Amino acid sequence: MADIVFPFIEVSDVDAIFGFSNKQNFYAALKACPNEFFNKDTKYNQLFSKMFFEGLTKEEFANLKFRSSDRDTKRIRGRYLKSIMTSFELKHEDKEAVCAWLLSMIIEL
Repeated sequence: MADIVFPFIEVSDVDAIFGFSNKQNFYAALKACPNEFFNKDTKYNQLFSKMFFEGLTKEEFANLKFRSSDRDTKRIRGRYLKSIMTSFELKHEDKEAVCAWLLSMIIEL
């Protein structure tokens, strides 16, 4: 896992629903994203693909082991992740790499 602490930022309700509008923050994350997540073969890339294309069942979501137990931390990180996943302005390959990296910081697999 990357040893950089990612600056998860609060996202607006609109961004959480319709996609990320803070491209400067995304491109900073993209630049810092480790190469391993661009290869599409990590378990976090697989989780991203499952979440993006199929979604998780309630049971699958309940079985995720979050690295933080703090409710506000999980909410901020989850909304940030969702805002990137739902953005139409970002290239899918870039979204996958950054989201896989973020998932590696949010969830323990």
